[in-house]
Amino acid sequence: MANAGTEAAQGTKKPIPPYVAYKTFINFVNGLKQGIPNRIDKSVMRLSGAAQSQLIYALRFFDLIEADGKPKEMLSRLVNSEGPERKKLLKEMTLRAYDFVFSSTLDLNAATSKQVEELFGEHGVQGETARKAISLFLLFAKETEIKLSPHLKVPRTRRGASRRRSSSGQNDQNGGDDSSPIVETKLSWEQMLLSKFPSFDPNWPEETQKRWFDSFERLMGPKGENE
Repeated sequence: MANAGTEAAQGTKKPIPPYVAYKTFINFVNGLKQGIPNRIDKSVMRLSGAAQSQLIYALRFFDLIEADGKPKEMLSRLVNSEGPERKKLLKEMTLRAYDFVFSSTLDLNAATSKQVEELFGEHGVQGETARKAISLFLLFAKETEIKLSPHLKVPRTRRGASRRRSSSGQNDQNGGDDSSPIVETKLSWEQMLLSKFPSFDPNWPEETQKRWFDSFERLMGPKGENE
């Protein structure tokens, strides 16, 4: 099953799971109730530069916007839904986007955290980035009541990442996801790189747009962690 994570490249390139904070994603969707713009770009996001890039990538991964930022019908349905209907749509989105998990040979009813971490590693994320990506996946599964193994836990924070946490308990740069175990107040090296990444311009030629998404996906992967 194809998903938005594979649109930027052809062939057998595996999708790179997003790792934006869950609450950041949900808050953004809820904020669109006042009106969905004809293009989703950084100007409609009140977030740090790094979080903006991560959110845009997540929206593409979940097949909610086109490559040029144009909203898809699914985004409109999601924004205008509530209660059981919202949960149903989020579940459909989760099952489709994380097809690489649900279509794998891994028995998700008995899988361990390490096995899921290895599966995500095969799709471009390692270390702290993998922890965040798996956290997002598990939170979507929990909120949509997708049955998973009781052994699945969010991977432990690496020592280097724990030093980046603030004792003040302030919300993180990814939008303050209080429901997530990820609470960082300082930009990591990876986030600093993302903040310097050029903003996407839908007026670029098609080839330039493709190179932008290819470069962004490489930055999201293991080589872009620099942790």
